[in-house]
Amino acid sequence: MISGNLTVEKIVFASEMSGSLPADDLGEGPVTDGRIYCYSKIVGDELPAEIWHVWIDPNNKVIADVHLNARNNPSHLWSYISLYGERKGTWQVQIKDASEKVIASKSFIY
Repeated sequence: MISGNLTVEKIVFASEMSGSLPADDLGEGPVTDGRIYCYSKIVGDELPAEIWHVWIDPNNKVIADVHLNARNNPSHLWSYISLYGERKGTWQVQIKDASEKVIASKSFIY
């Protein structure tokens, strides 16, 4: 998706990271207990830029709102949460720009 000069080229859910890249791709799940990472590849003409990964649980409650800085073109950004038997269902991560506009989102099943 594109927002102004920012484009989210890729979103991947992973069980671990290898440097700044996902070590695997969990797709849309279902995922198991433990850490789940959300990786996003951001490109744009006017970097640096501020980005947020907003983790939303199955009850539509924001669980984490992670501030990230996109400095390079492309920028490889990631955040994670830990899941252990609670809040089963469809989760969503929204990627927001500095104006709080959702520029991309992806869901997974836990």
